[in-house]
Amino acid sequence: MTQSPRGIELRCICLDMGFGELHARTQRENLSTVEEVVRATGCGGQCQTCRPYISLMLRTGRVPTIDDVNPELHE
Repeated sequence: MTQSPRGIELRCICLDMGFGELHARTQRENLSTVEEVVRATGCGGQCQTCRPYISLMLRTGRVPTIDDVNPELHE
């Protein structure tokens, strides 16, 4: 059994932007919805894989990590 690498932040793979940077921008630019984040940053606008994690970040106020990955969000 392998252990997950806890604490590794997720990234928008299309734009190569870490969610730490994305979180800072949402705070700095007062972005509060997924659509605002997509318009302001481009993250979530291409393949859309990171949209559920943008939503999670906005709801919880924290940077999503690999431990938050849920395959059911992508079915």
